[in-house]
Amino acid sequence: MERYTIEQRVEIVKIYYQNQCSVRQTFRALRQVYGVHDRPTESLIRRLMQKFKESGSVADRPTPVRQQRVKFVENIAAVRESVHENPRQSIPRRAQELGLSRMSTCRR
Repeated sequence: MERYTIEQRVEIVKIYYQNQCSVRQTFRALRQVYGVHDRPTESLIRRLMQKFKESGSVADRPTPVRQQRVKFVENIAAVRESVHENPRQSIPRRAQELGLSRMSTCRR
């Protein structure tokens, strides 16, 4: 899907309401603005209008960022310290001592 600027999205919303809230008529009207091949699709117009009606905005929703758990950071520190103390120890033995799975120990 091609990305449209906020200004372009606002223009699409205006044209939508000027055309009696008809996606089909908006699609046709956008031909004059964007040309036959570069205009937004009907599905994009529908999604944009749904977003506008739900949130009152045409801006992209922020992407949620997963927070790292404290335990994750503690595990990394524990594995690093263990490797520093005994670099020749096997991963299964190290995992058993630290109470972590083998895969978690490998990833750290």
